[in-house]
Amino acid sequence: MFILGSKSPRRKEILSYFRIPFEVHASNYDEEQVTRSQLPHEYVTQLAKNKAATFSLKKGDVVLTADTTVALGTALLGKPTSIDHAVEMLLALSGTTHKVVTGVCVRTYEAYFIAYETTDVSFISLTSEKARAYAQHFAVLDKAGAYAIQDGGAVLIKKIDGCFYNVMGLPLQTTTELLKKSGIDIWDHLGHS
Repeated sequence: MFILGSKSPRRKEILSYFRIPFEVHASNYDEEQVTRSQLPHEYVTQLAKNKAATFSLKKGDVVLTADTTVALGTALLGKPTSIDHAVEMLLALSGTTHKVVTGVCVRTYEAYFIAYETTDVSFISLTSEKARAYAQHFAVLDKAGAYAIQDGGAVLIKKIDGCFYNVMGLPLQTTTELLKKSGIDIWDHLGHS
């Protein structure tokens, strides 16, 4: 059985591009157990691994977990707790280039395969009014950094350098490489109905 260990609709959407049958089961791991004082890639890979560890697997099972954070300098921006908090995050990102870092873990019964991807994202300059309008119009509370590149978030972005899908929450090439190590080759599923 192949399990996507995430309730993220974006990760489900990206994985659905390929005809690999999978089930969705969110991890019950409490993310507050990992300190944010680590480097961004250490933080997200630790979370992805800890999420994968919560699943009871048997031989032949594969679980895919991931975690994404937004790094602005040394600050790691997770999901906002309110619209006001989202506006604060968006204004902090305004006119800057920040990093979106996603840790990916593919776990089998026998092993863990872990990697991360970093994408640089440059924001336009925002007024308080524009930041609040965005935060109130789009679902921002379940998104690291209070924005999503695919849900109108493109209006905030001047340019990106790196993987677009990483900013959505699941870097495709990194995920493809880790899945191949677990015995799942997405190229074997292309074109099958």
